[in-house]
Amino acid sequence: MATQDFSPESGSGGANTSCDDSTGHENANDTFDNIRDGAGTFATADAATGNAAALRGDSTTDRYDRMDRAIFTIDVSGFSGSSSDITDVTFKIYVDSVTNQLGGGHSISLVTSAPANNADIVAGDYDSLGATKWATDLVIGDMTTSAYNTFTLNATGVQAVKNAIDGDGILKLGIRTTVDADDNEAGLTWANDEVIAVAIKFADNGSNEPTLTITYTTEYTASFTPLAIQADITAISSYVYEQIASFTSLAVNAVVPAFTATFASVWTATITALSVVMSIPSMIAKSRFWQYPTKNTATWTGGTKNSTTFTKNSKSSSSWSHGTKNTTTFTKNSKNTASWTNKDKN
Repeated sequence: MATQDFSPESGSGGANTSCDDSTGHENANDTFDNIRDGAGTFATADAATGNAAALRGDSTTDRYDRMDRAIFTIDVSGFSGSSSDITDVTFKIYVDSVTNQLGGGHSISLVTSAPANNADIVAGDYDSLGATKWATDLVIGDMTTSAYNTFTLNATGVQAVKNAIDGDGILKLGIRTTVDADDNEAGLTWANDEVIAVAIKFADNGSNEPTLTITYTTEYTASFTPLAIQADITAISSYVYEQIASFTSLAVNAVVPAFTATFASVWTATITALSVVMSIPSMIAKSRFWQYPTKNTATWTGGTKNSTTFTKNSKSSSSWSHGTKNTTTFTKNSKNTASWTNKDKN
């Protein structure tokens, strides 16, 4: 998993592609419906701090004189992943102070917005905020001041982020009180000069600006060298006739030495060792060649077969190494001859 942060740009207009600011409606002793549905009357241009959402009671019973909303445009065109890889999105605001009057128990809602100019929030954008919620409401009484408080976007909000990435690259959000988003005057207990308000830091503060965080999956393909292939053959035996070798086992090992891979400074993977073993079970190898001795040849290493000559003791030949046969002379003791070397016969 990886994360990437995006924030509105400080300032407005000019070279900006995004910005953030408050806008509102102010009119003395107005009804809740009129102040909620009327046109905007002000915007806090390039403010460092201001109300993300507010409502103030006026001197006449059940009348109000001011309602504030905030608009944030965020350039997400620089997202380094694919929209399909997004798993979670959060939007956090740095809360300076809160006021939870007019009956208490109030909250603020993250919704859509549609300013006329993504780089400049004006009074006329007040009525561009929608009522569709992109996250669970943040309860004012549970907020921590001088700290970030975070909306976790729901499926609708996450899809809106994906659509912005795949579209013009600009995400448009808004914040309003929940009684405003829900059009719920019954949730209020009127009192003169009592207020619901959440004051936050905007991008012009220079730090602690509103921040959208996208969490997404990452995939990398690692290539590595060297790759060593080692083949071990054990227990080779030789035999006469047709069998010359038997293999007790054949193991092929692919050995990758330890290495460290770093991917665009996002994460580092260290592999101690990688060994892949392929085993071939015992086998018999046969050949047409003969190791020893030879068969059906004219000559034998010790004694020939079916030939005219023997190294020792010839057969059917005219001479013998020791003693002749069917000849007229014997080296010792002749037979049927006129004389014998040592004994005469007949």
